[in-house]
Amino acid sequence: MLVFPPVIPVKDLEFYNKDYNFKTIEKHKALYKGGECFHKIAKQFLAMREIEKLHPNEYQKRIDRTAYIPHAAVIDFLVSSIFKEEPTVEGPSEYWESLNADADGDGTDLAMLARHLLLDALLHGRSWLEVYFGEDYLPDNDTDVDKENKLDARLQVVPCELVDDWGDGFARVHTACEERDLIWGPFTRKVERWNFLTDNAIARYEHVKDNNPTIPSDNNAKLVSLESHDLGICPLIKLKISHPGMWVMNRIDQLLIQMYNRESALQYSLDQGCYSLLVLNLNNTLINQVYASEVSALKLGVGEDAKFINPSTSIYDAAMKDLDRTRTELARAIHGLSLEAGAKTQAPRATGVATKIQQGPMDALLSSFAAPVKDTLLKAFTAIAEMRGEDPSKVILHGMDEFSGVEEVSSPDGESEDTPASSKPGLKESEDA
Repeated sequence: MLVFPPVIPVKDLEFYNKDYNFKTIEKHKALYKGGECFHKIAKQFLAMREIEKLHPNEYQKRIDRTAYIPHAAVIDFLVSSIFKEEPTVEGPSEYWESLNADADGDGTDLAMLARHLLLDALLHGRSWLEVYFGEDYLPDNDTDVDKENKLDARLQVVPCELVDDWGDGFARVHTACEERDLIWGPFTRKVERWNFLTDNAIARYEHVKDNNPTIPSDNNAKLVSLESHDLGICPLIKLKISHPGMWVMNRIDQLLIQMYNRESALQYSLDQGCYSLLVLNLNNTLINQVYASEVSALKLGVGEDAKFINPSTSIYDAAMKDLDRTRTELARAIHGLSLEAGAKTQAPRATGVATKIQQGPMDALLSSFAAPVKDTLLKAFTAIAEMRGEDPSKVILHGMDEFSGVEEVSSPDGESEDTPASSKPGLKESEDA
């Protein structure tokens, strides 16, 4: 069992695992969600023109006028296809049935929790499922109430940006928030918390920094709680996509950024093209002597003229063709994922004695994403069953096996790549498994 000191300097908690990259997580999250989440960091995506470096306000105008279209919604298609048959769990007690309707103790059903788990993995390459016991979990207390709380474990998905993975059997969750002394008063302090989770204990450190600069702050995080648990594994279980090539957002993020830049250029230029430009042809008149308003006339000299012109629209054709090409590349990237999954030797994946028979590249892709979700849930269920003193073999996970009827991703070049690996239908899982 790891030994947790009563005090740790905050500066020692600012080191992260080399696999943790908050900027990448933030970028992928913004590309998927769009809206205010994207607008906050839009400058990371929109390339600045040379003239805008001299006039930054023009660059900001272009950002404000450009709406981001979240084409990453293609990930939603993959997730929804995988959950055509939603997951459910059955076991030897009523507790397992309760997870189907309320997996996290806050009304989230098991199917929605599994969706969030997979979505995080497709966006960030990994996701985190936590088994938690609630605030009243006190392993050393023998009262009936606390025993029930101990056994009534719940599940939740922890956002990737909060988790710093240190290896098998050990993870750290970092959160920060502002708190106030009175519910109607101002925020008075910033509180940072670090939860260290191992296969037998959960330790929480806390650092409080007062917002009043005149009050000295201690630069140490203090151990505020240390609880053992009987789960037998780290309560924070990592789901990792099979290999980096199957990390969807990592495959398409540059295409999304390119599409945003092209769409920004088109939207901004179309806005500008909607208004005619006044062009003055001057010979002797100095520009600082020209004055005009809604109620005045413009006086020009001999040989001088003024006219309104519209910018040429020929550039729009080229921009639209480039945008269409990028959209085709996005489709090709998803098509390539399905072919890559279909080309791999699909080892039999079974829950109990059932075997999923793949019918094509898209089935293979969806199955390759569904398998780690099922493995993660089963790992959590097995640990919970053993903690409850129940037989893990009697806890059966159903669902996420039927992908037939999902439209194959066709080749962007118009070539049919759908060659079924088997003409047999997928087998349903046996209830006797």
